[in-house]
Amino acid sequence: MAVNEMGLSTLGITFGYAVGSSKPSSFTQLDRISSIGEFSVTNETIDVSCLEDLTSKFVRGRGTINDSIPIVVNWTDETEAEWEAVLTAYNGRSSGQTMWWEVIIPGMTKAAFFKAQPPTALPIPSMEQNGAFTNTMNLVAEDLVGWDTKVNFLEPTLSALSLGSAILTPTFDDDVFEYTCNITDASTTVSVTATNTGDTVEIFLNGTSKGSGTSSLSKSCTWTASTDTVEVKVKHIQSTLTYKITVTHNA
Repeated sequence: MAVNEMGLSTLGITFGYAVGSSKPSSFTQLDRISSIGEFSVTNETIDVSCLEDLTSKFVRGRGTINDSIPIVVNWTDETEAEWEAVLTAYNGRSSGQTMWWEVIIPGMTKAAFFKAQPPTALPIPSMEQNGAFTNTMNLVAEDLVGWDTKVNFLEPTLSALSLGSAILTPTFDDDVFEYTCNITDASTTVSVTATNTGDTVEIFLNGTSKGSGTSSLSKSCTWTASTDTVEVKVKHIQSTLTYKITVTHNA
């Protein structure tokens, strides 16, 4: 295996959360994190020296974790909504579940995991002139899980996209965002399904919303020109992706 002799930087580090009784299979990314505090374990030392020892001898004792982990966030309407979602997820957890946190470092195979409680309410930060507007979330540390196989953060994608029986070109793939198709009917039902349950989906025809829904949506679109544009926006927390279909209408 090649060794990065120069080491790694903090560029591109991402941070997110999930709720579970064991390591969750999916995490939600939090945006605009400017710093993540240290999570460490400090062990007490136990003196096991005896009369015949000329120097003191110690063994490792109980470990103590730091009581809080400060997470500094660039504070905007979007990040405020993200952290409100964190509190909602934590308060809605089932018995035996706790909140997990993941730090993904580009260039590392494993990610860092720990368990911690979010604040009970979003704080109002101190403010100084001519500075970045940030807010500090002090997480109450519970357990240092350590380094383990990374779990990629959830992205707002579609698992299904169709326009009636029309054939999309290219064939639908959640990582492909632009399509074309030919249609002869005067109107067609556009149907979409989000990959992540609970994500918001919205269908647009030529820039005008036809409606929105949660997880899945079907809307009839009446073609008004020889070429129309259908856009589907799927939103996960504050992240949005857009799928575009150029529809050629052949009457």
